[in-house]
Amino acid sequence: MSTTRDRRSRAASAVLVLTETRYLEQRQPSGLVAALRARGLTAHVVDPALDPGAVHLGGGVAVARGRSPAVLAALEHLEARGVTVVNRADAIRAVVDKAAMAERLAAAGVPGPATRVVARADVERVLSGGPFPMVLKPVHGDNSRGVVIVRDAAALRALRWEEPVALAQPYIEGDGRDLKLYVAGERVWAVRKASPLLDPDWRRAPAEIVPLDARLRELALDCGRPFGLALYGVDCVLGPGGPAVIEVNDFPNYSGIAEADEALAAVVAASVEPGSEVRP
Repeated sequence: MSTTRDRRSRAASAVLVLTETRYLEQRQPSGLVAALRARGLTAHVVDPALDPGAVHLGGGVAVARGRSPAVLAALEHLEARGVTVVNRADAIRAVVDKAAMAERLAAAGVPGPATRVVARADVERVLSGGPFPMVLKPVHGDNSRGVVIVRDAAALRALRWEEPVALAQPYIEGDGRDLKLYVAGERVWAVRKASPLLDPDWRRAPAEIVPLDARLRELALDCGRPFGLALYGVDCVLGPGGPAVIEVNDFPNYSGIAEADEALAAVVAASVEPGSEVRP
């Protein structure tokens, strides 16, 4: 017969996986959930927007793939209750705001394009002097939504920018593929993927794993420290001066990384059972 202690032990070793429904057909967080269950841990998958009451299922640890208001509010609620959270809500918010993210990365000495934040009414006046080409993006957004390359002053004059604010950065000429660095705790991988700005079919393009040297590994870890992230990705462009960091994203899909599921589970399991061995 199950004792009260047994029930409490199982609850403490449960993991609450908060996600947005749009991610349930992607590799993550399904891969993480499968790896957690293979370790003998209970994993509850919840979309707080559809089932807010399920956040009270409890558990020793919560982890989120998503950045919707409902997901972030649920994380904050759990943190306030003393639940251990992998990628805290404030860390996720810090990279959702691309202007604040660029400021923190620059302050940390991370190489990347100079960033200007311009109100919609001032876009043409402030940016008309270039340098061109430049990239304009919303301060809040994901999956390259609303990002445009502005080639010259004429294109800027013709642009109808609808967002309240534009984040402007010089365009860095690469080879058409982005460098992505994926991090899970101390594990780091590097892949090359088609650029969403240049390849309309980028979602279907395969990821190519590339060698990870000490410089890329340290760059990846440097990008997580200013935010306190444990599970994250770093988008880079390989320009003439080497890798330039464009942005940091919380809990990416880890495309092309076969061992990512178990590595993610190891990070989360170490939080469930402090002091336990992290098996990559």
